[in-house]
Amino acid sequence: NTVSDIGVDSTETKLNRAIILTMRHWVLYNSFIEQYAEWRFRLEQLNEDREYIIDQIFSRAEFTKPNEEKTQTAKVSTHKNGGHTKKPKNLDLTWDMLYGLDSEYAEMCQAMALSYGYDMDDTEILPNVQVKCDNGEVLTSSVDCYFNQDQKWKCVLSRP
Repeated sequence: NTVSDIGVDSTETKLNRAIILTMRHWVLYNSFIEQYAEWRFRLEQLNEDREYIIDQIFSRAEFTKPNEEKTQTAKVSTHKNGGHTKKPKNLDLTWDMLYGLDSEYAEMCQAMALSYGYDMDDTEILPNVQVKCDNGEVLTSSVDCYFNQDQKWKCVLSRP
């Protein structure tokens, strides 16, 4: 696919196109994986809940866990895979900026991030992502995905 095939305006800057494509990839990739995964964890959790995550991985894979000494001394890399990506200096993306580039995918990214347990300030919540009920309950939109008539993976935001 070319950028124009997926609806990105060719007049946008290269950076904006890259951000839009990254949002779309993130939603489509993660939503597709969700169809098959029985469990997931955030990589950031390895630093917080290391033993629980390791136990879950071995248990779910039906492997015998190595002895405690080996798991305690195993090193978890702090290397981030995005290190090879050229990023503009001082680029602090906000949800509002993402929304301005592609409102549909920014809302889906945010709804999925919230469902994965990421925290964000109430002031960052985008339109259509959360609904505050009269009783004070907050409902978060979900992302529904399916294969469309062209057999392409498609996702839409589903409001509560």
